[in-house]
Amino acid sequence: MTDPTPTLRELFEAALALPAAERAGFLSARCGNPAQRAAVERLLAADATDDGHLIDRPFEKLLGGVGDAEAESTAPPTGSSVGPFTLMEKLGEGGSSIVFRAERVQAGVTQEVALKLLRRGLYSQDEQRRFRSERTALAQLRHPGIARLIEGGVTDAGVPYIALELIDGEAITDHARNQHLDLRQRVELFVSVCRAVEAAHRALIVHRDLKPSNVLVTREGEVKLLDFGIAKLLDANGDGTHTQHQAMTPAYAAPEQFNLGQITTATDVYALGVLLGELMTGTRREPGDTRTPSSSISEHTDPGALPAPPKITRRLLRGDLDNIVLKATDAEPERRYASAGAFADDIERYLGGEPVAAHPPSQWYRARKFVARHRGGVLTTAAFLLAILAALGFAVWQADVARQQAHIAQEQAQRAQAVRDFLVDIFDAEIPARPQDEMPGTAELLERGAQRANTELTEVPAVQSDLLTALGRV
Repeated sequence: MTDPTPTLRELFEAALALPAAERAGFLSARCGNPAQRAAVERLLAADATDDGHLIDRPFEKLLGGVGDAEAESTAPPTGSSVGPFTLMEKLGEGGSSIVFRAERVQAGVTQEVALKLLRRGLYSQDEQRRFRSERTALAQLRHPGIARLIEGGVTDAGVPYIALELIDGEAITDHARNQHLDLRQRVELFVSVCRAVEAAHRALIVHRDLKPSNVLVTREGEVKLLDFGIAKLLDANGDGTHTQHQAMTPAYAAPEQFNLGQITTATDVYALGVLLGELMTGTRREPGDTRTPSSSISEHTDPGALPAPPKITRRLLRGDLDNIVLKATDAEPERRYASAGAFADDIERYLGGEPVAAHPPSQWYRARKFVARHRGGVLTTAAFLLAILAALGFAVWQADVARQQAHIAQEQAQRAQAVRDFLVDIFDAEIPARPQDEMPGTAELLERGAQRANTELTEVPAVQSDLLTALGRV
């Protein structure tokens, strides 16, 4: 039974414990891989020339620098073979990998791929087995918004490579600028990004390096995510839960990636929040920035990067979109959206005019959203209610007028009745009390009536006035 192949860390620490004169013999006996031995020797040389503080740095950060130097000095030239592929031209280069356009010819058919050659070697059998297992899992990930993983392997020198679907597109931020997309079109495009990330999250895969150059948009307007799971493949622990020697872009990395904390789906949500803010404002949020996206827009912001003039863009972002970005980029993972799917759901609620989860609870906010969402129905209902109230008011007014008229008529009838009764009473009082030959004349009766009216009807001036008027006409 053979001893397991020592890791780079184990070789470095064992050689460091030996006197300098014995290290070469130790490496000759224990390190058969030339590339691995060269990496250990560079670590030892760096330790020997340091002021005493270099060794206090995390081993993974020290190893990262050595890995970069090694990759830069040993990058294969075009025309080289990597597995079954031939490198044609270099498409790009980052801190953790180099991307080539590569070709493979099978049965007379030429297949073009984007071949990513990672800078870090997988030297032990356990690392290579874990790499192949995760490569198989990624190859089974199928989503129209994710560049398909075609093949992956490890070179004879222990350097892993991955062949991906070759995408002809441009970064999502460049696409939005070049196509002059308005705010709604940009947000709808971003929802497609979230849905692609959600598909990977359901497969328990976290991207860890979401940024515009990894989110391409094809000529047909379709979103394609690149490098899904590459950081997971590079995880030194292999459990996909902690950030060790992983690829990340500091401008889009979540705080837990810097702090070597636990990596969850909320890590991708943070990068998506930074990407959404950049897509809407044309500028990238700096780590620790607590300003709202709308407040970061100034009159000096490049107009071509904005979906509308600065003043209009600020007004459109203020409120829901500001709250959504702030929630997604919260420094505490548990305060962010739980997944890219939850992030997309909230954006779709915004697009549909519904209340978003990122907004603080408010009955007035929900009512305002309801009115905006059902404006036609609300206006129709309001008009109907106004018509009912107007009709009711008119009916009440008409009833009041009729009541007043009835009251006036009743008063007039009572006054006429009082005048008649008073006149009859004059005749009843004067005529029966006299002999027939002494009957009072008309003038006397009228005079007697006027006297009684002036003395007896002072408390009812309306009846008094009517009676005196009548007597005056007679």
